[in-house]
Amino acid sequence: METKRVSARNNLWVYHIFALFAVTAWGLSFISTRVLLDSGLHPIEIYIYRSTIAYVALLAICHKRILANSFKDELLFVLCGIVAGSVYFISENIALQYTLVSNVSLITSIPPLLTVLLVGAVYKTDRPGRGAYVGSVVAFIGVGLVIFNSSFNMSINPLGDFLALLSAFCWAIYGLLLKPLNAHYDAQFITR
Repeated sequence: METKRVSARNNLWVYHIFALFAVTAWGLSFISTRVLLDSGLHPIEIYIYRSTIAYVALLAICHKRILANSFKDELLFVLCGIVAGSVYFISENIALQYTLVSNVSLITSIPPLLTVLLVGAVYKTDRPGRGAYVGSVVAFIGVGLVIFNSSFNMSINPLGDFLALLSAFCWAIYGLLLKPLNAHYDAQFITR
């Protein structure tokens, strides 16, 4: 029996479909959360449901390994879960109660820039290049252009906007905490 080797190039479309699905899910998350809030769910309830569904789905995919290599790494994962899982999503969900979806989506698009700044400040030997800074600013401007398309409607609400900024900082800190973990763990293990 002859087996055909399928090249990675032939399966490239599968990765594009998964990437498209991920981008669509992230893009719809703000609107979906707003709809759930308007339907009477509390921001923490939304977080619990979302996290439970995601954890069960990821556990089904990668269930062979559950614990990290060391206690220190396990503590880093716990900290990542608190910062990026809990505080990020809860503050983002609560922010959506107090300010516009466009404000939250714009403010929470700054973590790449914040992460580059934090990595540059914390890791002196591994500073990002000028391209990382320029790319982060260009990406932020691009998000702003997409969000506000032809109508600029940004109403400032200090509490909601502060909570959105808190969630952005949490995601940037998460990116900083992941740096030492990326060397020892694959993306599936880190995501779960």
